[in-house]
Amino acid sequence: MKNINLFGCSLLLLSLSAASFAKDPFSLDELAAFFAQRQANLEERHRDPQVGQVVTADGRNILVYAVGLKDSISEPGQSLSSFLASSGDPLRQRTAETGWEVCARICVSKDGRYGIRPATLRASLVCATSANICPAGFLATDKNVHTHGDGTVAVPTEADLLINPASEVTSIIPNELSPEDMAVPGTWLLAPDGSLKHN
Repeated sequence: MKNINLFGCSLLLLSLSAASFAKDPFSLDELAAFFAQRQANLEERHRDPQVGQVVTADGRNILVYAVGLKDSISEPGQSLSSFLASSGDPLRQRTAETGWEVCARICVSKDGRYGIRPATLRASLVCATSANICPAGFLATDKNVHTHGDGTVAVPTEADLLINPASEVTSIIPNELSPEDMAVPGTWLLAPDGSLKHN
């Protein structure tokens, strides 16, 4: 747990947005309060239960966890893009609080409504969820939605290193789909700037 918390704090420091630095420099008290809140957020999220698992390409099982958010269900007749845009802020907020990507399988009901059940791998570089992680009465599609942190650098967490031992500090463009995102058809991004992107 200490490694995850330390990585989380490192990620937070490196992922402070450029807009944050446009104002006067942070005081030591502000930084201390910032990291204390991040630590409290991580400790709270570490109490969230396991909700499933995904299997890596080399056959290893990686645990998927709840993130303390309720299922989100579309209104009748609401388009997928409208639904995701209206559902995105809580997922973005959870990423801002923890430094972890949050994701969900896009699921559909018999009457054509969309639903998501947000989850995380507790990783900063990747997120995946399994087909059984859907709201009750919904079936998984082959589409997914996820968040990115708002910084330009991501530091691997313990989970990232478990998934890919070669993970390293990575430059990212937070408001754009990554090459890895583009390689998975049906991927939607709830970008930190509030925009919604898809491939």
